[in-house]
Amino acid sequence: MQQQERNLDQWLSHIESLHIKNIDMGLERVRVVWSRLRSMLDVGITCPVITVAGTNGKGSTCAFLESIYTQAGYKTAVYSSPHLVHFLERCRLRGENAKAPDFIAACADLELARCQKASENEPDVSLTYFEFTTLAFFLIMARELRLGSLT
Repeated sequence: MQQQERNLDQWLSHIESLHIKNIDMGLERVRVVWSRLRSMLDVGITCPVITVAGTNGKGSTCAFLESIYTQAGYKTAVYSSPHLVHFLERCRLRGENAKAPDFIAACADLELARCQKASENEPDVSLTYFEFTTLAFFLIMARELRLGSLT
């Protein structure tokens, strides 16, 4: 099945099968694939980014910040994990959940970058479910930024 023909559920199933571990520490795989994406698509995130970390209150903090910045006239993008009900809740652009066609397109491009090899002997980069989906949402955000809709 070609990547473009996969629906959201098929992509999520495929992504689950890419890496033998659920958690695999380190950022090198993510750096390699994001670098490939940046080269392939000429995208990047150049706006200010706020990282919210900790045990409790991340969702509320992000909701407060999103509301404050929206009221101040800024356009926002929020990525959070896990989702509560529907997978696409993990990414909000201007207060709206990411759209399935945008996620599917990001997955197809990410899969091409993941499998892009500098040499024939180089293996595909194996990403965990979290790494792949995070990069897909970052790509959606980067595309929105490049189009000028989140400046």
